[in-house]
Amino acid sequence: NRDAVAAINSLKSRDSSYSLSFAVDYFLQNFRPPELECLASKAADEYLAKRDHDCLRGFVSALQFKAIKNEMLWFKAYFDKHTISSIKVEDYQSYLEKPKNQPNNRRKVPKVLSPKTWNNRRGNLNTFCLFCVEKGYLSDNPIARLPKHKQRSHRGTAETLTAEQAGVLMEYLESYTGLTGAKKRTSKHEAGFLVPFFALTMFAGIRPDRLDGEISKIRSKDIDFSTGVIRIEPEVSKINEKRTIKIQPNLRYWLEKYPLD
Repeated sequence: NRDAVAAINSLKSRDSSYSLSFAVDYFLQNFRPPELECLASKAADEYLAKRDHDCLRGFVSALQFKAIKNEMLWFKAYFDKHTISSIKVEDYQSYLEKPKNQPNNRRKVPKVLSPKTWNNRRGNLNTFCLFCVEKGYLSDNPIARLPKHKQRSHRGTAETLTAEQAGVLMEYLESYTGLTGAKKRTSKHEAGFLVPFFALTMFAGIRPDRLDGEISKIRSKDIDFSTGVIRIEPEVSKINEKRTIKIQPNLRYWLEKYPLD
C-alpha cells in the first residue's frame, strides 16, 4: 500500500493524469532490463579495444581513433564507478555540456561547445552506446534522445599560391636537404627529397597529412604515366571513394625528374 501511494504521489507531482495501473502496464510492455550489469569504465575499455582493432584494420583512421580515445578517457573519469545502465539521458547531456578542464590541459577550453564539437562528441557517445546495446549492457541507446545541432558553414575561399610563388617554392625545394641555419650538419636526405610531396599536394590536390592523409598511402603503382592519371583507391581516399586525377604537364615533369620511390 505504501508503495502504491508513493507511486501515485509521484505521478501527481509531475501533473500526470495517467493511472498507476496504466503506468505499470506501460512499464512492463516497454522496459527491457540490461542483460548484464557493467561498470562504465569497463565498457569504455572494451569499446576502446574494439576501435583500436578497427583502426589496425583500416576501418577508422588514426585521427578518428585518437578522438574516440580522448572521449572515452574523459568519460571514464567523469562516470567513475557508475554502472553503464545507471547513466541517464540527462547525465549524458550534463557530461557533454561540462568543459574538459583537466589539470594538464593547457589549452583554453570554451565554456560552451560549438555545434560542430557537440555533434562530434555526441557521435562518439552514440557509437559507444550502440556497442553497449549489442553487448547487452544497455536496453536501448540513450544518446538517440539527445539533439543534434545545426551547423553553419564558416568555410571561406581557400588561400592559393600564385604561379610565381609556386615556382619559387619548387626551386627552393630542389636544393633543400632538410637542414637550415648557420650550423648545418651532414644531412641524411638528398637535395630535392621533398619535391614529390609538394608536387603531388600542390599540382594534384593529394591530401597532405603525412601521418594519416592520402599522401602517406599513395605508392608509385598508383601513378600511371602511360594513361596520364593518378588512381586514388578507396583505402587511400579520405572519403573512401575511388577517384582518378589527370596528371598535368608540370606534375609529370616533376615526378619524372624526382620519382616517387
